[in-house]
This record gives sequence, C-alpha cells and structure tokens, in this order.
Amino acid sequence: ERISFEDSYLLWNKKSCKMIIENIPELKKIIKISGSAGNDRYVIKHQLTKPKKSNKITIGIGCWGFDHFLDPDRSHLATEEIRNFYIDQRNKFDKILYELIKANQDCNFIIKEHPGNTFGYEGSAIESSVDFKNVKIYKNEKSVLSCIEESDLWITYDSTTALEAWLLNKQTCIINPDKAKWPLPRDHMHTAQPIAGSTDEIKDFVDSIKIDGKILDFDNFYSKRKKIINDVIEWNDGLNHVRAGNEIIHFINSDLQKNKIDSRIKQPSLYIIIKQKLKWFLMNNFSWHNKFSNPNEKHRIWNQDEVIELAKNRLKKQKEFYSNNNLDKNGLKEIKPKSWND
Repeated sequence: ERISFEDSYLLWNKKSCKMIIENIPELKKIIKISGSAGNDRYVIKHQLTKPKKSNKITIGIGCWGFDHFLDPDRSHLATEEIRNFYIDQRNKFDKILYELIKANQDCNFIIKEHPGNTFGYEGSAIESSVDFKNVKIYKNEKSVLSCIEESDLWITYDSTTALEAWLLNKQTCIINPDKAKWPLPRDHMHTAQPIAGSTDEIKDFVDSIKIDGKILDFDNFYSKRKKIINDVIEWNDGLNHVRAGNEIIHFINSDLQKNKIDSRIKQPSLYIIIKQKLKWFLMNNFSWHNKFSNPNEKHRIWNQDEVIELAKNRLKKQKEFYSNNNLDKNGLKEIKPKSWND
C-alpha cells in the first residue's frame, strides 16, 4: 500500500538517503541523516583507551564465512565455479595463516570466528592454526571490539570489521590469495588497505609492524579510508548517537500530529504468546528439549541485568567522552542531524 508508518526516518549516510529518495520521493519530508550511532562506541573507546603496557605484538584475525560454500544444503545458492573458487581460497588462506603463525611464535594471535559460521574451524579456514600455544580463538565469548582493541594489526579475508578497526586507529590488511579475481559483488573495504596474496607478503606486513608499528604502504590508503568511513557512517566524531537522540527529543517535545497505529498491524494471539513463553521456558530449563528443536534455531539467553550494567558503563564512558571534548548539555543539544538536501 506504500504507506509510511514512521513519523521520522533517520539514516546513516547521504548515499542511503539518495537511494531512498530516488525511489520513494514522498519520504523526503521525514528523512534526515544522523550517522551510525552504533559505530560511535569505537570512536569513544579509542579516545578513552590508555596505551597498552605489553611490548608483545598481538595480531588479530577476523574470520570470513567460507561455510556458505562448504555446505551441500546451500549448493544451489552459487554456481559450481564460484563454490570451487572460494573453497580453493579457503584452503590457501588456511595454509598462509598457518605459515604466518608458525613463523611468528613471538607474537600473540587472536582469532575471532564469524558468529554465523556453522562449519567450525573448517568454515573459518583456521583448522591448521588452532593448536599453536600463542593462539586464542573466540566466537561469541568475546566481542569483536575487544579483539580489535587488543590487536596491533587486524587481518581479514574480507570484512567490514576493518572499518571498525580504523575507527579504533588500528592498522589493517587483507589476505587474498587471488588478489585480482573476485567472482561475486564486493564492497570497497579492500580498496583502502594493503592486500597480501602470499605467505611472504603477509610475513613482510607483520615484520613491518614489529619494526615501527606500521604496515608497508598503509598510510598511502588514508584518503580512501576517509572516504569509505564518510560514505558508511557519515561522521566519525563519536556523536551520531547525540544527533539521533536530539531528533527523538525534538519529536517528543513537538506539537506534530502523531501517526496512529494502523489497524492492519496484527497483534499476536494469546495462543502464540503462551506457546512462545513455554518454548523459551523449556529451552532455558530442560536440556532434553533441545533434542526436539530445530538445530538451525539458535537462541541467546537475554539477561536484563547484564543489559542494565552495560548501559551504566556505556553512559559513564559517554560522559567522560563529552567532558574530554568540552561538551556540556547545552553544547550537546546543538548537535543535530542533517536534512537530506543539506
């Protein structure tokens, strides 16, 4: 029916705004650009973090999901040629990473598996590296923010976590055994950081980090990284959550006619509510219930106390961040989202 239920529509960046307005021009009057609030935590974390005390180099590895191409149940999603390409890349990546870690026993390695990976170490292309004593592997036990923060160098096969590393002022690079070839559409992250295509090249990058804390040629990509950050999150000043918050405050305090909830938005029936509550109770309290559950249906248990504690800690850091940037409440109120045509 092309009915907008939103009274205000905040977007991360100009690029998204342009795409929407070109296709749905009637949304012009409610669209604004606030930037990516979630990425603020990396900027805030970087400004408030003290230099690490250890002199030992830590290399972080952000894993890719090769499991998509290993799973026979998903074989219909890509051609045999594409599957074979990524399986070959997986094998080469695993070998290069093994040789890198073997040659750098004086470094710590943090490997962060993709949370969606369903094929274990094989799906992450790390099975050859897991037994080294200087390697720690995390999936959901540790956040990607913490992994990047502890690293002096963040290595990926292809990942948007590179942008998060840049916001934390970390060096990054990519391991792509076949640099020039990529059979599927790809974002621009790989254009803003050095790419290693072989064991020798990635060893040179790590050696460079050991010598002067920088990767060869990393600074040459500065302008490209700056453009990508702007294209994705608009502002990297750590204040996008303030822009979004001020728009919410403005809306609450305004005399605008609020949209009524459309009657076509269906409320769940009492039967559905009871069924869902019973399902969660069984999953949380009886291990035998998991035997009869869909193995692809994974639930993380919600802990409200943890959320409250996280919110308290985050607010404490935000206030410290505001103070460091000489921003009081009046100054924060002046930080507003932009209209689509600004």
